Amino acid sequence: IAGPGTRVRVLEYGTDRFGRTLAVVTTGAGSANEAMVAAGLALSMAGSGSLTERLREAEEGARTAGNGFWDPSTCGSDAPPRVVIADLVADPPGPDGEPGSDEVVVVTNREERTVDLTGWVLRDESSTHRFAFPPGTTLAPGAAVEVRSGCEGGPGVLGWCGGAVWNNGGDTAFLLDDRG
Repeated sequence: IAGPGTRVRVLEYGTDRFGRTLAVVTTGAGSANEAMVAAGLALSMAGSGSLTERLREAEEGARTAGNGFWDPSTCGSDAPPRVVIADLVADPPGPDGEPGSDEVVVVTNREERTVDLTGWVLRDESSTHRFAFPPGTTLAPGAAVEVRSGCEGGPGVLGWCGGAVWNNGGDTAFLLDDRG
């Protein structure tokens, strides 16, 4: 998007929770932010405005085309994922954090063998909300486990303590195997 002698415009608009500068970067050729998302090198973030919608569209295009980290072979085998997020209830009825209003992610094993989830991580787009599956957690073929935002667990349920996780205005759930 930029070559030698190209004018670059940087519009800073704040910092994220880690103190990193947030900015819109443009040249006469277009938005560097949009180019990075379209190439699968960055994620669109929840927000509002026309740029946010263009970034969401660029991300969907990258995901559909398998660009960058959306390429199944980026982190190893290009075999389709067989342990998947089968369901996500990101905005249940009631106030966040109240009893009975737990957010729920259902992870299902579609493999024909038991899968050890030790070292696997479920996280949101901010990467500050991370749930590490406890050592020794396994899923039999066809089995599912619920990960709930409350601390209470039980048979087939793991508690993700620390309050609500999913942004009710738009968020992304990632399930990462032990290789990331």
